[in-house]
Amino acid sequence: MQRGINMPEMDLSNKKLRALMQEVRVTKKEQAMLDLLAEAAICNFLVPVDGSEKISFHALQGPDGKAYLVVYGDSDTFLEDFAANRNQRTAVASFPDLIEAVLNDSLKLDGFILNPGHEEILFGKDMLKLIKEQLPQNKSENNTTEVNSSEVVPSADDIKIGDSNRYPVDLREKVTEFGKNHSEIVKIFLRLYQKNPNSSQEEKEMGWLFVIAFNSVCSGELQKKIFSEFDIMAADYVDSMPYMIISSATDLAKSAMENAEPVYSRTDV
Repeated sequence: MQRGINMPEMDLSNKKLRALMQEVRVTKKEQAMLDLLAEAAICNFLVPVDGSEKISFHALQGPDGKAYLVVYGDSDTFLEDFAANRNQRTAVASFPDLIEAVLNDSLKLDGFILNPGHEEILFGKDMLKLIKEQLPQNKSENNTTEVNSSEVVPSADDIKIGDSNRYPVDLREKVTEFGKNHSEIVKIFLRLYQKNPNSSQEEKEMGWLFVIAFNSVCSGELQKKIFSEFDIMAADYVDSMPYMIISSATDLAKSAMENAEPVYSRTDV
């Protein structure tokens, strides 16, 4: 989980997730729940926390006497519930983060409850154990491969780069907006990638590739922070496809940027 943040800093919509939660509540269909789980696996969530050095979580006790971690799937619902406490802090967590929290025996949790009192979906401990077994082990938090110049990046020989004639709704606009709001970013490229292009169809993976070029003074922890913020933003707009976020300093990025136009380019440098 990421550090606790104040409410005014939050902006998490997860519109598709919330729509699926409402569908599950109304239809009770198995397919709706499967669709919800697939979407939840690539989303980030808000977890109310107290304290700063040593944080504590909020939990609700169910009618069965079990304790469930309180989790929110969107900023609006969180702000609605904590309108009377504008100082309430929250941690940003991925779905795997939530699973690990529940399965951490020291926290003595029996699951987590998403948007309590609203769409309210309960994820029990046994269900989360099964889900964990199905999660890919070679991906980072929310179906993303996030790498930078100090980490191992897939070889350009194993990746085919191209362009799309169709992009998810608002994705390009949100990328541009993100770049404008971060003075450390010089350019952002958006390409399509295909892993193992010469392998069998089952081994191929198609996804979005984001390449971020930073200015000369942005490095280390600041780059990691921007990667993390970009990841949170992008997760809501990639139409459930896998994606990678990489630094322009990598060989793969250089290949991806060659003869390509950036989605965002800073004009005041």
